[in-house]
Amino acid sequence: MSHGELGVGIDLGTSNSSICRLDVGRGTYDFDFAKDEGGRTDLPSLVSVYGGEMYFGDAAVRRERSADASSLRNFKLLLRDNTPVQLGDREYEPVELMHRFLRYLKGVYEAQWGPLSKAVITVPAYEEFDLDYQERLRQAAAGADGKPLFTDVKTLKEPDAVLVSLIDVDQLEGQTILVFDMGGGTLDVSVRKVTPNPGEPKRPILKQLAITGSSAAGVALTFDYGVKLVEQWATKSKITLDIGQIEQVIKSNFAAFDASKIALSGLSQREGLDSTIVDPFTLEGGEFGRAIQLSPRPVDLTELSSQVCDDAVATVEKALSEAGLLVTDIDTYIMVGGASQLPLMRHRLVEFFGKQPLSNVSDLGRIDPRNAISKGAAVFDLERPSVTGDSSAVNAPSVPNTSPILEQILPYDLSLLVDAGAKLQVLVSKGTNLPAPDKSVTFYMPKADDNIDIALYRGSGMPSQAHEVTRRRVWFDRKLAVNAEVHVTFEVADDGAVTVFVSGDSGEPKLAILTEKPI
Repeated sequence: MSHGELGVGIDLGTSNSSICRLDVGRGTYDFDFAKDEGGRTDLPSLVSVYGGEMYFGDAAVRRERSADASSLRNFKLLLRDNTPVQLGDREYEPVELMHRFLRYLKGVYEAQWGPLSKAVITVPAYEEFDLDYQERLRQAAAGADGKPLFTDVKTLKEPDAVLVSLIDVDQLEGQTILVFDMGGGTLDVSVRKVTPNPGEPKRPILKQLAITGSSAAGVALTFDYGVKLVEQWATKSKITLDIGQIEQVIKSNFAAFDASKIALSGLSQREGLDSTIVDPFTLEGGEFGRAIQLSPRPVDLTELSSQVCDDAVATVEKALSEAGLLVTDIDTYIMVGGASQLPLMRHRLVEFFGKQPLSNVSDLGRIDPRNAISKGAAVFDLERPSVTGDSSAVNAPSVPNTSPILEQILPYDLSLLVDAGAKLQVLVSKGTNLPAPDKSVTFYMPKADDNIDIALYRGSGMPSQAHEVTRRRVWFDRKLAVNAEVHVTFEVADDGAVTVFVSGDSGEPKLAILTEKPI
């Protein structure tokens, strides 16, 4: 099978991850999803350390139930600042945990289909997950041992993956589309306008109007849901539990609580928000000398969902404000992600927009709320150029290329700080279309030296008002004189990836000191 007939997409979710394989060798879009040893396609994004060994996925879920296990679910979110976390008897950087988790995902794929060397990995869209997050994801894929997991990997924003998964987006030409992607750990809201592309009519241009997000998502809700149910059981059983005991019950049975939450969402959608249908389940509860019998009702979940849903609607309002749009300007909206299926969330958005979201099964094909992102990433992988850079090596799949062209706009200022100066210098402004034209600045050495400190910031103004992405000390081949010219150049790719070059005077060669490259 040629490179152009196969696409692989990885959706790195906070709660669960998914790997989609797209085969078009027979002239049709044949999607399949990698399964673990238990046949699951929703691969738990969980790491557990137990007995000195590290486990991922369903194996980690099984160990998590033990009081002796040390587990972590949100290591994807921790990539933003890469603060070490304690697991078992040692600390791990989130980059290392993500490297090991990607290796686990790759192993799941290869157990089913053989060697995997390329893929598209999806990332949250809003600002906090851009430069620094993607750089650390690149580091995780590369690995500290110098043996990269993949030879060709690229990132794609999750809401864009949803639109790419539709394949024939040209049917929505002229419409303004809002994608509402609410998962376990993040909420992304993206607004795009489908505009015609005269050169390739089947590949419309998706004009970017707004991208924003928040932490309104499902993991916290699952925890709150578990607390409510355990407290109800304890009251009924006349048992007094402190919060530490309650947290241990939830930790040991998190997957069961999450599954119950999902089941209740489905019951509520069938029976209405005030349904009294009960979805009972039982936990072992050996530490209390009896089984824990829980009888949750959909209305319990609805009550707990209220604040999360309010926050999510506020995020939608923020996106419309950034785009300069009214709610009536949105022609179509799409809801994906596990937490988007909360009954109250759907109810609130139908009420907000005054209409139903795009149906999961429509003339555009099937939109699976849980798998649309990995499917879109696989389509994107199928139709992008080969890593070789040779134009003759561009993918030539057996189906027409209908992937939309994704216009990208820088959502923040990119600024530079040289040798701990007092104020940031904006090199690429917020709202710039990507890829951005190269931007250069000249500054003068404050003292004779053979090195200089360069820091890249997201934001503008004073350093304390912006977010430092990364810092590098650049060493020159020789000592530069006081007031010697030093030139700094930014290159910003279409996905926001940044490369910074520094060069001294007298024709000194350029030094690439920072590569925020897509992995």
